Amino acid sequence: MKLKNIFRVFLTAAFILGTMAMNAQTKVYVYKADGTNDEYNVADIDSISFTPPATEQTGNLLVNPGFENSPDGQTSDGLSDPWVVVPEDWFTSYYSGYTMPFATSYVTGNIASAASNNGAGAFFTGNGAPIADLLIGDYCARLSLSSTSGIYQVVAATPGDYKVSVRIAFATTNTNQVIQDNNTVKVLSPDGATLYGEVSIPNDDQKVKTEHGFTGAGVFISPMAVTGTVTVPAGVTQVRFQLDQRDYTAAPAGPGRAALMLFDECEFSRIEN
Repeated sequence: MKLKNIFRVFLTAAFILGTMAMNAQTKVYVYKADGTNDEYNVADIDSISFTPPATEQTGNLLVNPGFENSPDGQTSDGLSDPWVVVPEDWFTSYYSGYTMPFATSYVTGNIASAASNNGAGAFFTGNGAPIADLLIGDYCARLSLSSTSGIYQVVAATPGDYKVSVRIAFATTNTNQVIQDNNTVKVLSPDGATLYGEVSIPNDDQKVKTEHGFTGAGVFISPMAVTGTVTVPAGVTQVRFQLDQRDYTAAPAGPGRAALMLFDECEFSRIEN
């Protein structure tokens, strides 16, 4: 028998004999890195297990972030799990006193077709040409014009900083529809009651029109890539990634009707320090 095997047999026998010598009052001490220790009686210990630290998720935590895994067509129930339509009562609860009509969000099946912006012209031609490189694939999420609506997805998260990113295109078909000043990408508690952080969606409607030479009446497209950072607070294990917008009474009585809002390539990813 090799010397190494003899040594292993000796150590095993020593461990077994030492264990048999313990009685119920034998103490076990666990010494911690901070210099403190915990004390246990052998009789109180049922088992000992060693669990490695949980592996943090990396990359985009959203499922189906580009809405490619979606049903064909343009229907009110076109969203695929885990994306969920924001219910009407969330708007009246979160925005105290808000009462404008609610509309269901949906996914459109062909973002290059005329149907993508309510029959007012194809998004990738004419005034829609600036978003040809913004929306990717065959699908995107849509919030109807002149309506209050939104969608969200709940994901697992740990405390820390996260990147929030969305590609967005607004379409206005007349002077009554505007990009609202208060639109944001929100990170909320799963029930939608508590705001952990938000990223503002710029209101550069007129700036985009000027840059692309849009004049007169018709469809005007405002493309943008929205990016920012939010911090998930201590104790949180899940968050709700949400996009929504509110509709208002047309000017001059109110701020204006909501523009059509398309968004694609959503991202919620942890920033490693």
